[in-house]
Amino acid sequence: IGENCSIWPGVTIRSDTTPIRIGNNVHIEENSILHTATHIEDDVMIGHGCCVEGFIGTGCMLGNTASMMPLSRLGAHSTLAAGSVILDQKAMPEWSFITGSPATVA
Repeated sequence: IGENCSIWPGVTIRSDTTPIRIGNNVHIEENSILHTATHIEDDVMIGHGCCVEGFIGTGCMLGNTASMMPLSRLGAHSTLAAGSVILDQKAMPEWSFITGSPATVA
């Protein structure tokens, strides 16, 4: 866990087999779950109740209850809309607004 991070009550950070990395200036709100093989770059905001099992690039934001399934990727400076789901092994491009379930670039 990097510098200047805030991890709010009810957040679970758990990995059975691989490291979890949380960069600098990362804000993780209540009841979010970070699970196996999660890598979060710097300057990221994760809303309430998110589930993350993938890579989040620098400067991203995840809306409340958004989910990233195993080995998914969110490119730098992108926003994943509230309630959206990036499916297993799916990569989303940088500088994108992503929405829906399954998630697509809007």
